Amino acid sequence: MIIKIPVEDDLKESYLTYAMSVIVSRAIPDVRDGLKPVQRRILYSMYEIGLRYNKPHKKSARVVGEVLGKYHPHGDAAIYDALVRMAQDFSLNYPLVDGQGNFGSVDGDPPAAMRYTEVRLSKIAEEFFKDIEYNTIEWRPNFDNSLKEPVVLPVTFPHLLVNGSSGIAVGMVTEILPHNLGEIIDATIALIDNKDPLDYIQGPDFPTGGVIVNKSQLRQYLETGRGTVKVRASYYIKDHKIIITDIPYQTNKARILEQILDLKDSNKIQGITTILDKSTKQIEIEIGVHKSQDPEEIAQQLIYSTDLSKNYYVRQVALVNGKPVLMGIKEILREWIKFRKEVITKRAHYFIEKWKKRVNIINGLLIAIDNIDFVIETIRNGETIEEIREKLGSIGLNGEQIEAVLNMSLRTLAKTEREKLEKEKKDLEAKIAHQENILKDVEGEIKRELLEIKKNYGRIRRTEVTDETGEYIAKNIVVGIIYGETMIKKVPEFPVGKVGTSGTRYNLGEEIKGAMLARELETLILLTKDGEAIKFSPRQLPMQDRLAKGQYLTKYGIEKPILKILPYRENGELVLLTKQGIIKKVTLRMTRNVLKVIGLNEGDQLLDAQYMTGETITVVSRDGKAARFRSEEVRVMGRSARGVKAMKSDNLLGLATHERVALFTERGFGKVVSQLPIHHRGTSGVKIYNISKRTGELKAICNADQEIVLGNEKTILRLESAKVPELPRTSTGRRITKRVTFARATSE
Repeated sequence: MIIKIPVEDDLKESYLTYAMSVIVSRAIPDVRDGLKPVQRRILYSMYEIGLRYNKPHKKSARVVGEVLGKYHPHGDAAIYDALVRMAQDFSLNYPLVDGQGNFGSVDGDPPAAMRYTEVRLSKIAEEFFKDIEYNTIEWRPNFDNSLKEPVVLPVTFPHLLVNGSSGIAVGMVTEILPHNLGEIIDATIALIDNKDPLDYIQGPDFPTGGVIVNKSQLRQYLETGRGTVKVRASYYIKDHKIIITDIPYQTNKARILEQILDLKDSNKIQGITTILDKSTKQIEIEIGVHKSQDPEEIAQQLIYSTDLSKNYYVRQVALVNGKPVLMGIKEILREWIKFRKEVITKRAHYFIEKWKKRVNIINGLLIAIDNIDFVIETIRNGETIEEIREKLGSIGLNGEQIEAVLNMSLRTLAKTEREKLEKEKKDLEAKIAHQENILKDVEGEIKRELLEIKKNYGRIRRTEVTDETGEYIAKNIVVGIIYGETMIKKVPEFPVGKVGTSGTRYNLGEEIKGAMLARELETLILLTKDGEAIKFSPRQLPMQDRLAKGQYLTKYGIEKPILKILPYRENGELVLLTKQGIIKKVTLRMTRNVLKVIGLNEGDQLLDAQYMTGETITVVSRDGKAARFRSEEVRVMGRSARGVKAMKSDNLLGLATHERVALFTERGFGKVVSQLPIHHRGTSGVKIYNISKRTGELKAICNADQEIVLGNEKTILRLESAKVPELPRTSTGRRITKRVTFARATSE
C-alpha cells in the first residue's frame, strides 16, 4: 500500500523530530543538574564503577568504553572530548573529573589520547550522587533497554550557574557563564528568604580570572537571561614593562602571543621591544616597552587589538520539563529550588519508610522476647508453618514481625541483645522524628546543605568587576588621521606646535588634503565630492610611522575621492556647502554604512561640511569675502534635498559654524575673525581678509573654538586656537607658519 504525504509535511515532521532530539539529547543542559546527557552519563558511569575521589585513577579509555557501551552510542571522540573538558581547571570553576596526565592547556594544546590519561571523580562531583540511592530521581531505560540510567542527578547546589554551559543546537544556542559558588549559594538562600537574589551576585566569575568592564550592564542578563559581558585581561606596569597576569575565559594564550608578535613585526603598534611568556601554572606574559613610549597606552592598544579582550553574548537557555526555556538567574534558581525540594522530600520519605519498617521489626522481636516460652513452644509443636504464623499472631505480631521472629537467632534472647534492640529502636525513632521535622521545613534543610557546601568548597572571586562604560580599550588614545583624495593614514597624535614654526613633516604617498585628530574608538564619516557619507573607524587602520606611505582607500571598499573627514555625531546637524554656493542642513543618522546626504545639481560638487556649533553660519570665498547669516535661515532638509543659495560667488572656499572663524592663506598667513555683520543668505558678502601678493589667496577656513590642525602637501601643524591672533576683518593677518599652500584646516 502506498500512502501519499505532502513532502513539506514529511520534511517538517522529520526536521522537528531531529531538532528536538539535538536540543534535548545533546546540546542544551538540564536546569536541575546543569548537565548535558553525555556529561551525566560519564559521571554516572564513573560512579557506577567506583571511581570515587578517594580511590585510584583508572584509564580514560575504560570510562569511555563504559559510557559508549552502556549509555551513549555516539562515538568515542564525543565522549572523550566531554570527559576532557570536565577535567580542565581553565574550562570549569570546579572540574567534575580529577584527571591525571595531559588534558590540554590554555595554549590550545590537544589532550593526550585516552589510553594515556587517567581519571576519577573529583571531590565536588560526589555532591551529584549523595542522594541517588534514596529513590529521589527518575530513571529511564538506556538505548537498548538493557539498563536503567538517571534522567537527572540530585546535585546539592545550583551547578548550572556555578560551572556554566555552552552549546549549539538546531536553531538555538545556549551560553551560560560560570559564577562564584559562594555568591550563587547566597543568592539561592536570599531567594528562599524572599529577598532579591541579584543583589548577591556581582556577575560571572571565570576560572581564568580577568576583568569585567561593563558592570552597569550586567543586570540585564541577570534579570532576562540575555545580555553582553565584556572582559579584558588583567595587567600591571613594572619597570617599563607590561605584565599580563591572566587572559579572558576560553581564549588561546599561544594565539594571543602570535597576535602581539604580528602587531610588533608589522609596526601596527610601535614601541614593543620584547615579548616573553613566563607562564607556569599561572599566566605571566611580559612585554617590554621602549622608553620613549607610554606602557599604559601600549597596553590599551594591545588589549583592543588582540584576544586580550572578549565579549560574551549570554543566552541562558536550559531544559525545563524537557523544553528549552530562556531564563534569568531568578528563574534558574527557582527551578533548582523546586527540584531540590522534591529530592529532599523523597529522601525523607525513603528514610522514614525504611526506618519505620525496622522499628516495626524491632517491636516484634521485643514482643517475642517477652513471650519467648510461648514462641518456642509454638514453633516446636507446630505442625505447619501456617499454624505457627496463626498462633504467633495471637500475641499481637503482624506478618512482617512474624517473619522476623521465625528468622531470628537464639542469641537474640540474650539480655545484651535486648538492650541493643531497645537502643536501636530509640535511635531510629529519633532519626524518624528528625526526617519528619525536615519535611516540615524543607527550605531550611536546603539552606543548611548549601551553607555546608559553601564552607567546604567556597573560594574568593577570581574575576574583578568594574564599570568602564564599554570603552576601556584605547578610550583615551588620540591618533592623527591624514588623508588625500584616495589615501588615508593613522599616525600617533600630532605634536602641538607653535605659531611661526614649520610643523612636522609627514608622508602620505600623495598630496595631503586634510588632517584631523580622532580617538581610537571613535566612528568617523568620510564625505565624498558627490555628496555621500561613509562610516569609518580608525581602528581599521594600522598605526604607521609618520614617514611611511599610507593606505589606499580602495583597500577598505571606498572607491570615490574623499573631500573631508569628520567625527560621526548621531543626530548631529551637519551643514553642507557646494561649489555652486548651495547650502543645506541635514540631521545625520547613519542607518547604513553609506548614505547620500545631499542631492547635487548637474556639474556641482560638495565643497565643505561642518557641524553646527554656534548660532550663525559664515560662508567665505577665496577672494576674501564672507557672508554671515543666522543658522535658522537654513532649515533641516531630507537627505536627497538640494538646499538653498548661500552666497553669490563663483569661487567659494568653505564655511564655518562658530562666531570665531580661523582663516589661513597659501603663503602661511592667518588670523581669527569674530566681528562680522549679519545679513541674509544669498548676498555677495563683505570684506573679511585683505588679500595681497604677500599673503596669497585664502586656502583654509575652520571654526576657531578648539585646536586647529593645518595640513599642506607634506606638513602637519597643530595649533591652539587661542594662539592664533584675533584681528579686524580688513587685516592681512600674521605669519602663522613658514610653510605655504595649506590645503585644509580643521578644528574637529
